[in-house]
This record gives sequence, C-alpha cells and structure tokens, in this order.
Amino acid sequence: MMKKYLLLLLICVTLAAFKSTDILAAQKEWKEMSPLPEGRSAAAVVTVNGKIYTIGGSAGGSESAKGTKRDTTYVYDPIQNLWSIKAPMPTARAAVTAAVYNDEIYVIGGYYGTNNTRTNKVEVYNTKTDTWRTASPMSSARSWASAVTVDNKIYVIGGHDNSKLLNTVESFDVITQTWQQKNNFPVATQAKSVVYHKGNIYALGGSYPIERDNGVYRLDLEKDTWVKTAVMPQSRNGSGAFLYQDQIYVVGGTTGINDNDVDNALDNILVYNPQTNESSSFEKLSFARGQISSVVVNDEIYIIGGVTQSGIINTVEKYTIKDNSSSPTLPDDPSQEGERAILVITMLNGLEKEYDLPMSDITAFINWYDAKDTGIGPSRFAIDKYSNNKGPFIKRTDSVIFNNILTFEVSEYALD
Repeated sequence: MMKKYLLLLLICVTLAAFKSTDILAAQKEWKEMSPLPEGRSAAAVVTVNGKIYTIGGSAGGSESAKGTKRDTTYVYDPIQNLWSIKAPMPTARAAVTAAVYNDEIYVIGGYYGTNNTRTNKVEVYNTKTDTWRTASPMSSARSWASAVTVDNKIYVIGGHDNSKLLNTVESFDVITQTWQQKNNFPVATQAKSVVYHKGNIYALGGSYPIERDNGVYRLDLEKDTWVKTAVMPQSRNGSGAFLYQDQIYVVGGTTGINDNDVDNALDNILVYNPQTNESSSFEKLSFARGQISSVVVNDEIYIIGGVTQSGIINTVEKYTIKDNSSSPTLPDDPSQEGERAILVITMLNGLEKEYDLPMSDITAFINWYDAKDTGIGPSRFAIDKYSNNKGPFIKRTDSVIFNNILTFEVSEYALD
C-alpha cells in the first residue's frame, strides 16, 4: 500500500539584508575548560594538528584593556584538557595576526612596548621542533590586521600603522619568502574576521575610521577584486571567526569603534552562509566579551580569553556544535532494506529533485525538516545519492537548503 505525504512551507518575505533564523541546539550548553595559565587578549590563536596555540597578546587586569605585551607560547590539548608552555616568541607583542602553513605558524605585525609601537615583523613558530625563526617583514607596520592562508600564500588585510587605519593588502609567498602588494581593500579598516572558502576570501565586521562595519566583503582571488556582497544584521569589531561546514561563524566582539571598547561587548554568534548569502543566530556565549579568539576542533567550538569590563580574562569554554540527530542513520546495506520511498523535493525556483531512498533516510530528512521548521538544527541536509555514486567516488551527497524548499512529497513502498 502506498502512502503519500505533502508538506507546504509558508514563505515569509523580509526587507532585511539577511533572512534570520535560529540554530539553537537543544540540550547543549557552554562548558568551562581548563583556563589559560594567564589572562590573554589580542593574541594569535590558531589550530595545528588538532591542538590550539595561543601566542603573544596582552595580559593584565582591569587597570588596562591593552595590558602588558607577552611573548608567551601556549598550546592546548583538547583530548587531555591541558595547557602547556612552549618556546617564547622572540618579540613580545599584541594585536597580532597569524596564519598556518603546514606545521608552522606565521605571527604577523602587532604592537609592542608601552607606547604600542606598530611593527612589520613576521616571526615563525615550528610546532614540530618548538623553535622560532624570523621571516621577511611586511612592507608596512600594522596592528589589528587580518590574515588567512590560501594554498602557499598568506594574505594580510588592513590594520593600523600608528597614525591611521589601512586599506592595503599584502600577500606572502611561503615558498619564495617574498611579499607582494595586492589590490586595496575597499575601505580603510582593522580587526576584521577573515576566512577562506572555495576560491574566495571573506572579510566580515571590523571598524572604519569613524564607525564600525557590518559589511561582508568577498575577494575573488583570480581577479584580485573585492566586492561587498551583503550586510550583517549587527555590526561588530574585534570578533573571533572560523569556518565550519561551509558556513562562517563570527563570535562576540564589540559594537564600538575602538578595539578596547568593552562597555559594548557582545555575547552572540552570527553565522553567515556564503552560498545562500543569509545569516542566522547561533547559541549565545555564556557572557559578553571583546578581543575574543575562537577556533573549532573536532566539531567543538573553543572560546579563548578576551576582555570584559573586569579586564583581560583567561577563560576557556567549549561548545559541541555537531548535531548528530540531523544526520541520517543508514543501514549497513541500504539497497537491501525492505521499506523504501520516493522523495520528491520541489524548490522555490520550481526545480524538482527526486531520490529513491530507504525509509531510515526519509525519516531522518523529515525529522530534520520538522526541527528546522521550529528553528532548531542546521540549515542544510545532506542526502546520500547511493546508486548515483558513479565514477571514482567513495560517496556522493546532494545538499538541500531549508529556506529553498517549497514542498516535498514522500511516496512509500516495499520491496518484494
């Protein structure tokens, strides 16, 4: 006997630059982990081989948000929940940026001393040998710049040179160890959140000379051209950022212009989807903080240090981001499963997608859809293509976006 189900998605139109939904994971919360040995803000925080490195930055109490510059190198092992100290950086500095290439961490720019003198230094830490070396300096000194690795090049964007904000962009070739000037960023800016994704560099937030920025900019690397693609629903400066499952998470920061404006610190996380050009809100932080560092390791978000109204903090918190309930639970051999169905998804543009699937996959899809309809769970669902796995592929999936679905129909049947 064949059963049919038809669900209609009510389409809501908004004048906002982004469609806003909530990705609130049920029964989850931030968990406090082993703290940094010392409070830290404006540090270089990166991941290498599953471990988290925190280098340089400012340390101090409530008397100064800028604190005392540090040369310390700390490494955190998520499995053991343990911090250890490594060889110190040659130059104590804060407001640094960093990028990873293979097993090495390039710590770039920043400021040092009591006068916050900007520098163009590049010092490189080898995580295998626990040693430091000096690389070729940038063409100009800058603090609060943003850096990201693309193949064998490191791009450094914006920053402050002691007297003004910068719109210059430089790239460093780690093979030839040389710098090259690139096309300028559209505006002078600092403290942006920057990630690389599928042939493009995305830069979000930060501050202008007289205001904070809520723009999303994309650099087409082939054309070396920047385009403003969207506007975030909230401005923020000095945020953390990371890429997870093709979406960009922008964490905390402040709504003020200055990097130490802790009175306007944020406790939320925005999620930007480059494919749909939409944003959504994620689980809030346990408390607001600026100059924040954030990374993701093994489907877990780590929030490290930052600045609050009480000063520079050493707090480390973890949030398990992966929601296993949204993923299909497949049988050992789906082709032999008796209960099956034809799933037909009609998209907003009229395109129909048809899949012949085991009922376990259908149930997982319906559960994901119903949860997302109430604001819970990820915005996309991956459907296994099974018999369409042609070619030299281990597995092929087709992802559907919740906000792009108009209707879907399930026609259930049983194999003889």
